[in-house]
Amino acid sequence: MIAVDLRDFRNSYRGLLVSAAKIVWCLALAAIPALGGQEQSGGQTSDKPVAVQSDPHASASAGLPAHAVEVGGGYGSYTGDLSESDSQSFRLSFGKPGAYRWVFDVGRQHRFGTSSIGTGITYFRSFARDVTFSMGGGTGTGKFLAPRYSFGLGVMKPIFGIVTSVSYQRVQSKVENASDGVGLGFMRYQGHWIASASAHLDVGHPGNTKSPGFLLGLTYYVYRKTYIGVGTDFGRASYMLISAGRTLVNYTGRGYNINLSQRISPNRGFNLRFNYGETSFYKVWGITFSIFQEW
Repeated sequence: MIAVDLRDFRNSYRGLLVSAAKIVWCLALAAIPALGGQEQSGGQTSDKPVAVQSDPHASASAGLPAHAVEVGGGYGSYTGDLSESDSQSFRLSFGKPGAYRWVFDVGRQHRFGTSSIGTGITYFRSFARDVTFSMGGGTGTGKFLAPRYSFGLGVMKPIFGIVTSVSYQRVQSKVENASDGVGLGFMRYQGHWIASASAHLDVGHPGNTKSPGFLLGLTYYVYRKTYIGVGTDFGRASYMLISAGRTLVNYTGRGYNINLSQRISPNRGFNLRFNYGETSFYKVWGITFSIFQEW
């Protein structure tokens, strides 16, 4: 299963290994960029998991579906004069379970009074000894909601029973600022439970600013049937450009989410996610929903 990848309220590339209603196995860039080249941190709450996600047992079962399509949308509301947001998304993926997978995304998002259409592509490759490599990038329209380009790499491997990942990403905006980010994530499977923790550090240019962030999650699952989880993220952002002449600077934030992924047949199901977040400048809540079909 390729899990939901809906347009988010925070930077689409800023979370690693979000433990939600789905189980992260392959780590990569989210394909539709948001607010590219700016820095963001916790509390801005995604309306989607921010990593490309697929079934954790895919490499062990050649009978799993090789292709998937997913359609979704989301809605959110900010306090103050930041208004509302909405999103629509489409994802197509295909490949060979346990070997490789291509993921193509296109979507529209609207927030902070402006809209953007984005596209992206991500490639996953599995190697011997359960090593998974990912590479992806994207671009989109709009001066503030999408970067000029983005590019990222990720590697994931189980080490002593803990799924460990490292990643790097580069985001270049259309307004001449950029960021480099590194991340480290961990997941532990125990019975029907998955616990996850991750940290990332984004370095902004110009100015060499630093924006750290952290994510924690706990998920209960019945394999390929029901996934339900809770998560939280928190951190500090050096700046976030939201419109011409308006930038939020040096603020902290935290966010919370509740997630459900449910199959209604062996190859069909839906994903539902609720979010709440607050920063020094605003509060935001959101909901996203998507349906998927595999074959």
